[in-house]
Amino acid sequence: MKYKLKKYFRLCVTAVILAMVVMPTGGCISDGSDCPDVPDDGKTLTMQFTVVTRKLPMIQRDSRAIVVPDDTQLGYTDENYLDLASMRFILFDGGGNMLTTFIPDVVPVAAGDYVKYTVKASIAQSYFIESDEPDIDFYIMVIGNEAAHSPSRLGFVPGMDFQRLFDPTTVGTFGFPLAKANGNNDSWWEPSIDNKQYIPMSGLQHFNISRADLINSTEDIPLNLSVAADGSQDINMLRAVAKIEVIDRIDAMGAGKDTTQPDLADRASIDQVELNGCWSRASILPTLANWSLGETIETQYVTTPSIPSDALYNEPLSFAELYPVGGSEMNTQNSAAIVNFYYDARATAARADGCRVFSAYVIEYDPDALNGMERAWVQVRIKKAGGQAGDEKNPVFEMKLSEYNNGIASNQYVDILRNSIYRYEINRVSTETQLDVRYTVCNWEEESVDIPSFE
Repeated sequence: MKYKLKKYFRLCVTAVILAMVVMPTGGCISDGSDCPDVPDDGKTLTMQFTVVTRKLPMIQRDSRAIVVPDDTQLGYTDENYLDLASMRFILFDGGGNMLTTFIPDVVPVAAGDYVKYTVKASIAQSYFIESDEPDIDFYIMVIGNEAAHSPSRLGFVPGMDFQRLFDPTTVGTFGFPLAKANGNNDSWWEPSIDNKQYIPMSGLQHFNISRADLINSTEDIPLNLSVAADGSQDINMLRAVAKIEVIDRIDAMGAGKDTTQPDLADRASIDQVELNGCWSRASILPTLANWSLGETIETQYVTTPSIPSDALYNEPLSFAELYPVGGSEMNTQNSAAIVNFYYDARATAARADGCRVFSAYVIEYDPDALNGMERAWVQVRIKKAGGQAGDEKNPVFEMKLSEYNNGIASNQYVDILRNSIYRYEINRVSTETQLDVRYTVCNWEEESVDIPSFE
């Protein structure tokens, strides 16, 4: 005799984090018939699994696991944090049809780290039906940190399938610019646990478990779903935002710890950075194709941006329109299109060369989805040697969101993808109108690697 997931659920889970027992209303997924009564003998089946906001070091991943890019970047504690009180856990059957939401016990594995979380849920045996199948297939989705960012279309109804949940016309979205804490009047946004400014994240994992292991599980001895040593059975959370870093390596010599750079007062330096051009909303989940690997759908690093149907593009003036040649004064930029960067002390301290970093957290961007509108671009204001920081007369430069060859912008404009860091190193001010720039992209990861230095 075998158990498999029922298509009608009345879920009962103990929620320690909310200090109460939650009894969600049951859903029924059937062919129009009434939901039959489900006998409950009081036995519960307890499952435990792991959620990671950046994966632990690994040696080898199987072919179904999330693929780790060569270039990875260590995430900071504030970038890894999950707000336990607002996390959403959703259960799907093996066909990708939603069964129910649930609220389990969630405990960070290491306090102050917020990289790995242990999750445990006790589910009544009546959620399963007898079957001759040897295994049980199901999915668990986790969504977190979107609550403060004006979420929309984020309803979960039993029977909804993956196609509807991931489709750009129906996917849940959040607003941009990201919401700041009350009283925070900074012109930029950065994640902060203290200020309750969190990065929206999502993750999905497929599980296949045996009947015997399931029915023998108890509250004291739960069935551990995340047993693979390589982490391939963890639920990996991807941040739904990206990060752009602009690094001040102007006049720097050498690489890494051997880098030397003149004092700020004695050289040209970055004074201010801003992005011009952005979408108004972002998808909490990527498109389904981004997480599809064969017949299995799980968290994967995305390869294309996911722009939801309810997003509007805040079109900027071009650099030439904003600063007309020979004009007596500059024009006014579309304020909704501006995203301010900030001096990133943590990213600066993390660099071996100690060069200053200016950062902005942004949402996904597709330069090919603008229908002829002006592409996004980065404005860099440069303080000349001997000049004053913050002087509006400091010259401004256009830095294209593109790949760079030999310090010069190419016509290969870049997609901005979630959970990625786009790094532009400014090595020198070549002329009155041009910056010498080096470009690389890496992913937020637990594994720390050496990012190539650019000479």
